[in-house]
Amino acid sequence: MQCLTFVKHCPVPSAHLCHKSLAMGKPLFFVVAFLCACFIFSNCSKSEQWNLECSNLLQSSIALEHRHSQLKASIDSLWDFTSLQLEHSLPSSIPPVDREIFLKSRNADHIRMFMSFKHLNPSLQSLVNDAGDYDAVLAKQMLALIGQRQVFEQQKIHFLRKIEKEDLTASRVYANKFRGAVEKLGY
Repeated sequence: MQCLTFVKHCPVPSAHLCHKSLAMGKPLFFVVAFLCACFIFSNCSKSEQWNLECSNLLQSSIALEHRHSQLKASIDSLWDFTSLQLEHSLPSSIPPVDREIFLKSRNADHIRMFMSFKHLNPSLQSLVNDAGDYDAVLAKQMLALIGQRQVFEQQKIHFLRKIEKEDLTASRVYANKFRGAVEKLGY
């Protein structure tokens, strides 16, 4: 109270106003400090949120790359096996050009186009037909994977643009993480 009495009687006219602004300044200081703390913590939570979203996208990227690699290996294995079986079982009566195409084609429709295919025994025809059927299943899976990759790329671009609006450096760091993850896989 003595302080207030002193200020009221102070000969300097602005002293009374200074005291009032100091008295009001304490709550204002706490409000400003609170807002700064909220800003800092919101940035931390944004950073944590970005890290979590990046981690989820990286996991999706890796899973898509693994699936792509598996499908390619399945296709290669299918046609390696089919070609090997054909190589060991094709009759010598098959013209050399047809024989070479049968062994290298990796395409059942292409193999079936040749007249000499009709002269193969039923088990070899069945082998090529079955390989073609399974190849078609794998091709559908590959098309579905391409669609999933397109959706992923859109999500990744959206994520990077969202961050770029707020923090260009962070956006570049995350973009490098995406590049590095795929390069590490070696696909």
